[in-house]
Amino acid sequence: MPDIVMHAVMGNKVRKRLGLDLNDELFRFGLLGPDPFLYCWPKYNHYSSIMHRQRSGDFLFELAGRSRSKDTFSYLCGFLCHYALDSRTHPYIISLANSVCPDKKQAVFMHIAIEHRLDRDCGGRTAIPPFPSTSIRRAFEGSIEKVYGWKDTWKKLKAGYWHIKPFYAIIRDRYGVVNKVLSPFKGSPAMVSAKSKVCDSLDLSGFYPLLDSSVEDAVEFIKCAERFVKGNADAEEFRTVIGDRSYI
Repeated sequence: MPDIVMHAVMGNKVRKRLGLDLNDELFRFGLLGPDPFLYCWPKYNHYSSIMHRQRSGDFLFELAGRSRSKDTFSYLCGFLCHYALDSRTHPYIISLANSVCPDKKQAVFMHIAIEHRLDRDCGGRTAIPPFPSTSIRRAFEGSIEKVYGWKDTWKKLKAGYWHIKPFYAIIRDRYGVVNKVLSPFKGSPAMVSAKSKVCDSLDLSGFYPLLDSSVEDAVEFIKCAERFVKGNADAEEFRTVIGDRSYI
């Protein structure tokens, strides 16, 4: 899936289109979607995959129904951007990685390398937003428990979040050490390093029309969410517009 930098780039495009008064930090945290769960303890890191694959529309509907405050609505808007970008572009990245690396294990590393390349090409910088205040906790936990039945997810989300920074410190590979050490190994695990140039010759031009489409999707999603929160759109309209896409 696109990485933090590309999600931030896309989110900025959406905000410029909408001009909404949002809490910036909560919007940026929402751009992470369910990804922080990926970095949680092994017992719970599958939460991210499940949320990307299953009942996405139900979760977004529940979250929107709890988004009458500015803080929670800001988080919802960021999350809708994450949903829009991943669902539009992730199939393309997976297909490209698999076409270059028929071996599934190598394709996983190639997927990461493509993400690094996209981040470099857009000239962005990895900026991890701060973990939010408890103002959105009730809405977040209530929505997840209603849809997935999981409890105490705020604590698990926070645990995952605190593993993000050390992970990115490693894969940014400022001095190229990870790339140098892992390059000799079979399966090209060095592709986890942002310094890897393995996919520099790939044609990624097909990504950018999908990025543009994801911006259009997110604008439509957020406008509908705003109407829904204000009582100007019913549940059926919201569910129809948002859909129920797998975004992994």
